[in-house]
Amino acid sequence: MMDDNRIIYERHDGLGIRQDQHVAVIGCGGIGSWISLYLGLAGVNNIDIYDSDVISENNLNRFPLGPSSVGLNKAEAMAIHIQSLRQGVNVTPRQNFEPDIHSNKLRQYNWVIVSTDSLKSRRMIYDEVVKASRENSYHIGYIECGADGHHATVTFSPATMSTAEETNPGYRSIPVFVGPCTMAASIAAYYVLLATPYDYERIHRVDWDIYAPIPILRLTTINEADEEIEVVEEDYLLNEDASGDDHPLEDIRLVDREADNEQAI
Repeated sequence: MMDDNRIIYERHDGLGIRQDQHVAVIGCGGIGSWISLYLGLAGVNNIDIYDSDVISENNLNRFPLGPSSVGLNKAEAMAIHIQSLRQGVNVTPRQNFEPDIHSNKLRQYNWVIVSTDSLKSRRMIYDEVVKASRENSYHIGYIECGADGHHATVTFSPATMSTAEETNPGYRSIPVFVGPCTMAASIAAYYVLLATPYDYERIHRVDWDIYAPIPILRLTTINEADEEIEVVEEDYLLNEDASGDDHPLEDIRLVDREADNEQAI
């Protein structure tokens, strides 16, 4: 695959952006789609996107694609979109993460970013990442992202948050829109692009208090490294006033596992 024009990345110089990485994004919904896009725009060399779901109309309020994408597989659609923007970025769409199929791939990744919609799946993936790190004496960065209502969360250990409809995935039971999704995606992307997998011991939480007399944006950072958990909160007053041609790539398809080769879905 041809490299991208280096002029695209000229303003990266001096920022410490790490492009030579292999990143897995597991869950390509309202958060994972933006994380994949941000990493692709920054020129991260290899991105694997895991998701078997298709785009529906009610995804469009927080998805970086238009109505023509409805009915397409989320991972495939984002892979096509990213590679239409960055030919030098290798994006591989895959099915849902399954330990029996994909665990051997974890050792390839510098980072695994998880934004699935069930607590059970997030814990399973975290356990597999820890296991792969131990078996290969290689630390794999893990980031978990969530968003609902006016709240965004980014953590580096398995979260305990679950919805009342844990068995009914897809965020069907909670309201969510693009704001918290892109906020969580931005924070996660910064860690991947600027930090090493060891450089994290914090939980970041962003909340919009729309019911305050004057709307407030509250940023909370919890430092897990301290024996006594340090919570740093900063409030920001919010201002009260506050095309595209298709670029189909025929070679972007969900990678299917064949009985006689080592490709995995």
